[in-house]
Amino acid sequence: MCVRGLSFRVRLEVMSGFAQRIRYAVSRISAVEQYSLSSLPVLERSLVPVLSVASTFYTFGILVRQLLYQLGIFGRTSLQGYRGGDEVHLLQKHLQDTPTRFGVGSNRTKVALSILRHEAEQRSNGLASIIGWKAEIGVAILDDGMQHWALERDLEIVMINSLTLWGNERLVPRGPMRESLEAIERAHVVVLHHANLVLDDQLKSIRETIDPFLRKGSIVLSSHMRPLCIYRYTKSSYLPSELPLLEVKGAVTLCVSAVGCPESLDLILLQVGASHVERLDFVDHHKFKNEDLKGIAEVFKQLQLRFPHQRVMLVTTEKDYMRDPAVMIELGNLGEGIFVLHSALEIVGCHGNDQSFRELLGSVYRQQNSKRMRLTS
Repeated sequence: MCVRGLSFRVRLEVMSGFAQRIRYAVSRISAVEQYSLSSLPVLERSLVPVLSVASTFYTFGILVRQLLYQLGIFGRTSLQGYRGGDEVHLLQKHLQDTPTRFGVGSNRTKVALSILRHEAEQRSNGLASIIGWKAEIGVAILDDGMQHWALERDLEIVMINSLTLWGNERLVPRGPMRESLEAIERAHVVVLHHANLVLDDQLKSIRETIDPFLRKGSIVLSSHMRPLCIYRYTKSSYLPSELPLLEVKGAVTLCVSAVGCPESLDLILLQVGASHVERLDFVDHHKFKNEDLKGIAEVFKQLQLRFPHQRVMLVTTEKDYMRDPAVMIELGNLGEGIFVLHSALEIVGCHGNDQSFRELLGSVYRQQNSKRMRLTS
């Protein structure tokens, strides 16, 4: 179900420093169709020719690079690591009681191999059981790695943001895409994310767009982020209070985020009952600074003045909070504190494809496990 338009929403942008302004300008350009460029400010329009030339060089470079890998001129490795960033902090928090290992570094191959070598050494020395390693690493997951040709992979999963889609369909930096839509043919699984936040007709249109590029036997799933609860952090305590989603009902909320799709946060808050939502959008992965916090505090106080008889809440995402908790907690002295929305990925509307997906995962794992057994025997 789409809730767009059920409440008045105002988009606000906070831009600190020249680099931040340029990054924001590029993100705006990448989301605007060619015929709408005239609506952009002069500074942003002046960047379009430069970005177009850069996109041409990028397109040529990626085609040449892919060809070199396909011809075997560039070698490929069979394992990977994690490049780091705010995602790894969030994953470490939620997977801390599991046998998951995290590799952090720009050279994913080198990092992953070092983890595997280290684990092999620990096992050979009899230390695995002492430090709690009860299982071998059986699956390696590469996040955001469709263009990471240096690594072999057994399964390609592509997620499509149903809210933002492919913007102006141009390649970076002129647009948001790293490859053309034809690259979908390499995917074994395609997931339409935020499917619950758009109309059924739009989902149908997305399917019609990608269908010509799907490989034979590929699986198409839908997913969304299911809100579970909210955590409240205050300046006086680093330990959060877990609260039900009903806390948001009827409240005026200020959404502060630096994620790829800020639209999803305010739409989710509207779904759980917020009466009014406004946003402060920063570019993805932005690290908040003191001047940002001052701007956020000023907007929050303005909302309190505009809605003197309603509860005003400052809400952000887990990814934003975990990026730098020591900085974000500084916002804990506003109102009742800073509220962090906790959500979980949920597969929905699969029409039996979820079972096919599980069977596909099991098949790939069995094949690779069999291959590994043959190599070690």
